[in-house]
Amino acid sequence: MGNIVNVNNTIQLTPATPQQLESMQQWFTTREQCQQWGGPAFRFPVTEKSFTEDCRFAQLPSYALVNADNALLAFGQFYPRLNHCHLGRLAVNPQHRQRGYAITLIAALSDCGSGQLGLRECSLFVLANNPAAILLYRKLGFTPVDYPADDIALDNFLYMTVPSQHLQQWRHSHPCMIQQSSAF
Repeated sequence: MGNIVNVNNTIQLTPATPQQLESMQQWFTTREQCQQWGGPAFRFPVTEKSFTEDCRFAQLPSYALVNADNALLAFGQFYPRLNHCHLGRLAVNPQHRQRGYAITLIAALSDCGSGQLGLRECSLFVLANNPAAILLYRKLGFTPVDYPADDIALDNFLYMTVPSQHLQQWRHSHPCMIQQSSAF
């Protein structure tokens, strides 16, 4: 089991539970949404079993951003990829969007993952046709770079990286974003 990260006095990043994963299935109601979030091989329609298998819940560190009432605000995973803490399957609960939780999730997950993995840079993939996500990642300091391996097909995807220290500095220099995200 992973660490609990206290983001502020009302928000925590905690290891995700199977119950939280099950409730997340409702966030993705179309094949396009499932595959945008989970990748092109993500099966649809989902079942509890396929959803758990396709997001590799048993294999990858999976974290939930929760509030003081333990409501699931966001979800993300990390794993080592090409000497980076790779962030994956990032999602904010549709009922809690536009409140700064994506920023909070990314900052806390990168702190947690970089620390656990002992890595100094973070990376992620994003669909090239997802301008809102690309804008958010750029705001946080991620930059698109050429993917340095040929182990996967990256048609329509961008590979973005950022030094994890930059995310830590960003988080500490923008406390209002973290505090804003705790408004209920």
